[in-house]
Amino acid sequence: MSATVTSEFADAIATITLNGPDEMNVLSIERSRDLARAVTLAGQDTEVRCVVLQGAGGNFCAGANVKSMLENLDLSDAERHFRTRQILNELHLTTRTIRAMPKPVIASVEGAAAGGGFSIAMGCDMVVAAENAKFTMAYNNLGLCPDASGTYSLPRLVGVRKAVELAFLGDPIGAREALELGIINRVVADAELATETAALANRLAVGATFAYGKTKMLYYRSLASSYDEQLEAEGDAVTSCMVSDDFREAVKAFVEKRPRNFTGR
Repeated sequence: MSATVTSEFADAIATITLNGPDEMNVLSIERSRDLARAVTLAGQDTEVRCVVLQGAGGNFCAGANVKSMLENLDLSDAERHFRTRQILNELHLTTRTIRAMPKPVIASVEGAAAGGGFSIAMGCDMVVAAENAKFTMAYNNLGLCPDASGTYSLPRLVGVRKAVELAFLGDPIGAREALELGIINRVVADAELATETAALANRLAVGATFAYGKTKMLYYRSLASSYDEQLEAEGDAVTSCMVSDDFREAVKAFVEKRPRNFTGR
């Protein structure tokens, strides 16, 4: 049996692939657990300077495994509660790790990004989508409410009013509308998704990784910080950057009029 999630490493980029093309990469307990492990390992690997998250077979992730849900209907409430928490714990570990790791994470989306798949994509730092991508808050269609940090990310991207509409109605939105709403960063032709994602990942992987980590931390903590708290955090972060190898290299390269060679430290 093939792995439910695969990981590849090349040129300082970790590419994590949800590997269930025949089932649109749905979030089974096994795939959810394997995804959390893969993201955690990429976050811990000091050689990784950028992470790409994608799906196999023309779709990103169709969300919950509805067939498994059907099978679980005959279980007791306590057993279903336990199994649900198992999956949620893994999904929330994934999104927490993506948010906390001091390196860029890109979601490369084609086809379906529904339910938990949509939420996980939003939890990444940047999203590149193919023209054929469809984003759906499909939870209410199953009598569920959003998870995988979707209730945190979506209202901050589109506002509470629009987030409620998308969640209540569960209508799919195309890549162009997602771009206009600020949910994603870029839309590319279907055939160019892999190339454009690789170009962006390579650009980030040779960038000032240390500063990326501090910048990421500052922007995300600003969502819950006061003005004075944020200025204090900026002071600490900038001071840390100024004693990094990347800062030293950038200053020397500027003075010497040569390309920068960042190491991520």
